[in-house]
Amino acid sequence: MPIIKSLLDTDLYKINMLCVYFNRFPNKVGRFEFKCRNTDARFTTTMLKRINDELDYLCTLKFTDDEINWLANLSWLKTKIGFLSFLRLFQFDRNMITATLDVGGKLKISAKGPIYMISYFETFVLSIVSEVYYDATYPNEDCSLAISKLEDKIHKAQGTDLPFKFSEFGARRRFSFDWHDKVVGMLAENLPNTKFVGTSDMYLAKKYNLTPQGTMAHEFLCLGQALDNVTLEASQRYMLQQWADEFRGNLGIALSDNLGIDKFLKDFDLYFAKLFNGIRQDSGDPIDVGQKIINHYK
Repeated sequence: MPIIKSLLDTDLYKINMLCVYFNRFPNKVGRFEFKCRNTDARFTTTMLKRINDELDYLCTLKFTDDEINWLANLSWLKTKIGFLSFLRLFQFDRNMITATLDVGGKLKISAKGPIYMISYFETFVLSIVSEVYYDATYPNEDCSLAISKLEDKIHKAQGTDLPFKFSEFGARRRFSFDWHDKVVGMLAENLPNTKFVGTSDMYLAKKYNLTPQGTMAHEFLCLGQALDNVTLEASQRYMLQQWADEFRGNLGIALSDNLGIDKFLKDFDLYFAKLFNGIRQDSGDPIDVGQKIINHYK
């Protein structure tokens, strides 16, 4: 069975960013390269063949009518008629992505082409690489210990009255699709609409009738740094404005980490503070950064 079975099996923010790229940056070309953060990880020719076979299959997939209809019911996409029509036709171009092995078994994957085409490769590639690696490294893993730990965490969440809520963002790092599916299914069954508020994975959100979670990723603000008509100093403000212009009040959580929290808060003036709903902190000490954000709003 292929690892990726649906073009919805990825993070919501990939579709959100794709919408902006398609509508506002249709002529921008870029390159994405895979980098394994585990420097001791090694890949074999057998693993590489499977990765390439999975990429072959990925490039045959298209959105189904049912999936397009589900996307069209998301409030911020309802009016994006042109983008939804593009998605009905969307199919990856296999010529835009290559996977090879470097010296010492280091995996090299590179995608090049229009941003509105190749950006969508990202999480699929990470899910494929992760599952191929773990399947080869732990071929007989039954996940019984992981299930026990998950059950314990669910029990603790059920037993607290603290205002604790969380969402699930595991697609790019998952052990396997089957395990990811099981985790989200158990959370949805045991913590419905209470502590567990949804998942970033659109396929699983659709399957379990959950709220898909996510707005933008770091890559979106990074694009502003590469534009030839925008200075580095102004890039963050420029991209935040593009986002606000595209979604008109929807998806109003700004990401604060690309150029550091101090530079972000300098850019995030009264105008942006009123234009966006809030801020997502992704790096640095959450207490220190959180206090800076609170003080900024004050």
